[in-house]
Amino acid sequence: QVIESGDIELPYQSLAFRQAYIDVYPIKGVTISAGKQTIVWGQLDIFSPVDFLLPLDINPMGFSLVKADNRMPQTTVKVSYYPLSNVEFSGYLFPMYEESGLFKNIDMGDNYTEYNGVKYYTQKMLPSGDQQSSSAARATWYASFMTAAVTYYNGFNNVFPVFREKYLGFDNYHQFQTEYGYYPKKGVGAELSIPLGKMSIKGEVAVSDDFATISHEGNQQMIDALVNYNNGYGSIPVYQAFYAVGIDADFDHWFYNLYLMSIIYFKNPAMNDFWGVYESLNGAYEFPSIPVFPTLNVGSYFSEEKKGAYGVALGYFTGGLGMFLYLSNQFNESLAWGLSADFGFNFSDFSMLMNNSNDGSGVSTNYKFFEPKLTMGLGYSI
Repeated sequence: QVIESGDIELPYQSLAFRQAYIDVYPIKGVTISAGKQTIVWGQLDIFSPVDFLLPLDINPMGFSLVKADNRMPQTTVKVSYYPLSNVEFSGYLFPMYEESGLFKNIDMGDNYTEYNGVKYYTQKMLPSGDQQSSSAARATWYASFMTAAVTYYNGFNNVFPVFREKYLGFDNYHQFQTEYGYYPKKGVGAELSIPLGKMSIKGEVAVSDDFATISHEGNQQMIDALVNYNNGYGSIPVYQAFYAVGIDADFDHWFYNLYLMSIIYFKNPAMNDFWGVYESLNGAYEFPSIPVFPTLNVGSYFSEEKKGAYGVALGYFTGGLGMFLYLSNQFNESLAWGLSADFGFNFSDFSMLMNNSNDGSGVSTNYKFFEPKLTMGLGYSI
């Protein structure tokens, strides 16, 4: 949708190694992996709350039901230890901060704007130096009647840049610094899968750091509270709980996935002094309500080998949101093709838009993410 009539083409080109790593087996029961690799967590097949502690990527071939297609490969050192055949302890070190290409081209500039007598400075925040590494640990138990795992993550908000404002003081103007980027984030997750024949009942929950943005509207008491209790930032540390329950089923000729998911927020006790001031001025703070959201995918295989499939998906997926009709098959072991028709939002759309929005033309553009689209792809694997 363009202010001036006409069509806009959003080209996208990419050439990269997705994965290149080595595995070393120094002693029995220990595996060390090092290099560029894709990490996927969680029990749910299509998306996992625990998996969302890891950075997003795009699948350039469009809609995909494979979680790994929409995870960014990272430089990783992973150590896995198997004290028993059905117990795994894994440690992860991500020594460098690598920003996802999905968000790398967001550019808000590094200058300032003035609005109603208030100056806003803009700055992008990227982890660097000896503060850029992140880590994680997982413990997984595989049994005939269940699979269970717990995860601890100590890193950054990889999934999307956080936007924050910091009060700089008053010098003829109230001055604020607008920051956007990546900040320290910790999270814990738990997952469970119970097999019932060719289907499994699954559940996951991830609790992690997040922010609640507070409107101060020039109120000096609120600004003073932000300065005294939150270093001047208008984004208050809170906790986010992302949970999902569902069924993954895979039969001889067809498959389905049915999930219910939701996100809730609650206060961080470390900020109780700030909330006391806020609520004395404004009353109880109400977090945004995100209702339980369903996701359904139903598909059928072309053959008993399960190398091609077609189906319909509706809801929220790792790489998209909306309704999708998809079709995929293989020419041979290495060459495969895919086709999807959808009415929805894809993260690949977002990436293409950001890569092509700064053309210098000055034309104001609103891209319709929710509109009919057709995506075709050809993939080759070694």
